[in-house]
Amino acid sequence: RATAAYEESLAVWRHLAKIDRRNPQLQLNISGCLDKFGDVKFGAADGMGALAAYEESLAIRRHLSKDAPSNPSRQLNVAGTLEKIGDLKLAAGDAQGALTAYGEMLSIDRVLVAIDGSNSEWQRNLSLSLERFGDVTLAVGNTVAAVAAYEQTLALRRRLAASDKTNIQWQKEVSASLEKINRL
Repeated sequence: RATAAYEESLAVWRHLAKIDRRNPQLQLNISGCLDKFGDVKFGAADGMGALAAYEESLAIRRHLSKDAPSNPSRQLNVAGTLEKIGDLKLAAGDAQGALTAYGEMLSIDRVLVAIDGSNSEWQRNLSLSLERFGDVTLAVGNTVAAVAAYEQTLALRRRLAASDKTNIQWQKEVSASLEKINRL
């Protein structure tokens, strides 16, 4: 049922985009719909269908990002779809493919934090990207890279937690990072 709804929604957005080819918001809507469609396919154990939707979304988002390189939300969109691709590849047993997707996502998050190091959302995104990257590098046997990623994650999370001692989630994430490092 959800699949049919997303297919219909996607057809509407594609039709509108053909009418107004210069409207980037319509392209963003298509990519967002493709990501959601991919999520439904992934949840239904249709890995190939999910990957096709995510890759089409990623192509659109990369194109839009190149058209507006100073727009951070476009970069975040690319990183978000790369995360979905990495998760899918990891679930399918393709650790190397997941590592590639997470590595690119990590690069984007590093650039965004370099642009605005005071943005706590971007810092948290970077910490999550580093953690995923560490998890996969550990899974493929690269303990040194995993430890480095986990230590960077911990440093970011400590800074975030210190900046807002009332943010329970950030405090928990410090603890989770310490536990990962202690297990190695």
